[in-house]
Amino acid sequence: TMTDHLQRFHFQRHPVRGALVQLDDTLAELTRRREYPERVAAMLGEMLAAVAMIADGLKWPGSVALQSKGNGVIRTTVAEHRPDGLLRAIARGADDQPPLAEFGADQLAQLSAHTLIGGDQLALSLIPPEDDRRNQPYQGLVGWQHETLAANLVEYFRVSEQLETRFELYANGSKARGLLLQRLPNASTASFVTEAEADDFWTELGLRLQTLGP
Repeated sequence: TMTDHLQRFHFQRHPVRGALVQLDDTLAELTRRREYPERVAAMLGEMLAAVAMIADGLKWPGSVALQSKGNGVIRTTVAEHRPDGLLRAIARGADDQPPLAEFGADQLAQLSAHTLIGGDQLALSLIPPEDDRRNQPYQGLVGWQHETLAANLVEYFRVSEQLETRFELYANGSKARGLLLQRLPNASTASFVTEAEADDFWTELGLRLQTLGP
């Protein structure tokens, strides 16, 4: 009965790939096991959608984890994609504050992700399987400079991976959806279009994304 799915795709004539993900059932199971305010659950839903698409694109044999740290209402969030496709996520508040479940919806609803987290650091970690001696753990860091998780992930891939990337993430207390677009190197021997045409297509995709609602 699970409706969760991830669909990868590519544009046949252009050096652009992408993925669409829906994780409503996963988010429902997460909130069934632990009570979170809707705003916090939405934050975790966005992180789960993002890490699922990132892990699918990396083809890493181990786990892929997305983690934030800051000094806001939420001190730590972690979303992890494991090799067998399992997803998990957790949010923790500060020790000197009430439990997250006690915050009212009105207190959190208007807070941006930047304010909710307290704007410090976003990390993407690649964790090899325990029996894998060939691969080494890797962690890439980017400062939490922008208001949304999607914008910070775009910055991470631009700086750390030198890949032009676009994320659209949406979640509330019951829905978690994501869209990823990534521009690949435009190898002249493997592309139907010129560099200028690839530039124009990438710009057009960005304009189309701006027309999307939640």
